[in-house]
Amino acid sequence: MNKRLRAQYASIEEQNKQKFLENKIEISQTWGKPIWGVTLQIDLAAQVSSTLCGYQAELAQLEPRHFYFPPRQCQHISLNQIVHWGGHYALGPEETWTGIAHRFLPAFEKLNLIFPTFDVSFSQLIGTTTGIIWVAFDQNDEMERLRNEVLRKLPIPKETTIRGIIIHTTVARFQGKLGYPENILRYLQGKTETRSMRVASIILRWELVFPSLKTDEIASIDLR
Repeated sequence: MNKRLRAQYASIEEQNKQKFLENKIEISQTWGKPIWGVTLQIDLAAQVSSTLCGYQAELAQLEPRHFYFPPRQCQHISLNQIVHWGGHYALGPEETWTGIAHRFLPAFEKLNLIFPTFDVSFSQLIGTTTGIIWVAFDQNDEMERLRNEVLRKLPIPKETTIRGIIIHTTVARFQGKLGYPENILRYLQGKTETRSMRVASIILRWELVFPSLKTDEIASIDLR
């Protein structure tokens, strides 16, 4: 198992556990609100998404009306942000994208069938102060290498400083303070199912409603 990711997830869990138990969580202020960004995403395989939806249904029973849940069609892994909706761009996000699109799109299309496919395995639920995530492992940092190669080969704006360092999908964000955070934490720790999927394509999307509740596909490439 990937030691770097294992250490990352242990750190995230440790940093958030006590705050989570004390209900020091952040209520999502941007859920369902219009945003504007450009992002690279990996869609979840059907089996992974089905298990995720099952977790959401069980969480909804434990804490009715306290969670926001990304719908099945919105669930994904974020690869990299190109123009981050929350970033600070001198020209604004839309003009920044317009300024690079004529170079970015041909460069992105040239990456079709360049990178090898690989597997990731989701196996751990983690409660954080901003939401609940389901984290995944690859064997040999294939996702990290893919991210680095994409960053190197594409004309990403210098103002885009946020980048992915883990592999995860969002299970839930907070609509309100939890009634019994200790019960939720116990539930998360008790879920040990592993669901694997092959990363075989990358989709470039406009993100229009947070968090990817509304998107438009711009282009996509396949891995080989």
